[in-house]
Amino acid sequence: MGSTPKVRLDARWNRDMPVFGSTQVLPAGSGWLRAMDADGTYTVQSQTVGGYVRVSQDDADAGGLELRPGGDTAAPWLPHRSPEAVQLVSELPAGDVG
Repeated sequence: MGSTPKVRLDARWNRDMPVFGSTQVLPAGSGWLRAMDADGTYTVQSQTVGGYVRVSQDDADAGGLELRPGGDTAAPWLPHRSPEAVQLVSELPAGDVG
């Protein structure tokens, strides 16, 4: 208690996505988005795989990546490149990636 939880966005993707710079694949599923990196990749954590991986924006498009505010189950899922989702990503604190 007493610690402030890190800000995060819930994420889900409908198809497998290649892991950036790797031959591995992130299976379809859900988890959390922690950052959009300067090289145009997203850092995501899968609930089933665990650990953080990076995916390119193009692969996020192909995988159907959607976002919503963390823990807000009433919020609509937004396509990751929609203006509303881009605003959510831009509000993530710098250096929040664990």
